[in-house]
Amino acid sequence: MKRILIIDDSPIILAAAKHVLVQAGYEVETRSTVCELGEQGATGFDLILMDVVMPGQNGFQLTRS
Repeated sequence: MKRILIIDDSPIILAAAKHVLVQAGYEVETRSTVCELGEQGATGFDLILMDVVMPGQNGFQLTRS
């Protein structure tokens, strides 16, 4: 099963995107900030969907790192 990580600071967007993707048969994890990734970071996912404008570290910064 394909694993997808969604990072967004909007709980409504997280819930809606997760619902659609789970219904399509994907395993989905969500985070509301980049800081919530922890030690593993964003590794081990087949696709990462993220907001680029978030408080703290944003999507552009995560992509660069």
